[in-house]
Amino acid sequence: MRDSAEAKRRWLDFWIHAELRKLVKDKPQGYIETSYVNQALGTIIEAVRRNMSPEEIEAIEKAWYEKGYIPGLNWLEANPDFAGNFKAVVAIGVMYASQYFKDSEGWDKGFEGLKFYIDNAILPDGSNYEGYGYFNYPVLQILKVTSIMTREQIVSLLADSGLAGSQTW
Repeated sequence: MRDSAEAKRRWLDFWIHAELRKLVKDKPQGYIETSYVNQALGTIIEAVRRNMSPEEIEAIEKAWYEKGYIPGLNWLEANPDFAGNFKAVVAIGVMYASQYFKDSEGWDKGFEGLKFYIDNAILPDGSNYEGYGYFNYPVLQILKVTSIMTREQIVSLLADSGLAGSQTW
């Protein structure tokens, strides 16, 4: 986006990529594409803050919160039993956004979603029901999100998972 005003003006349809995914108007859900917006903004905002006015930061944060973060939380709430790689990626986006917004409840929801994926999609021997590419995709995202986690959170997430055996596959 060219500027913060454009980010604010863009319709929700744009933020959640409604041309690719269904738009639930009363409770919009953020999908993989929205997760990447959450991850990118959660990573970069502090680095670019010095180059932006407080009004620009406020506009971006408001648009992001309403059109990126909340739809991610909505998706997790609407799909509690889904164990595909999609869940891992959406949950990770929620974790990045919730950390930025200092929302511990949102962090917990993202963490729980990611833990559900790990506990249900990765078998004890490290194998997975999806093909290699579909398995590698969320695993790379998991490795990335550990950079914003404490050691205790990482241990809680991974200690009992089958990921230790995944390298043999």
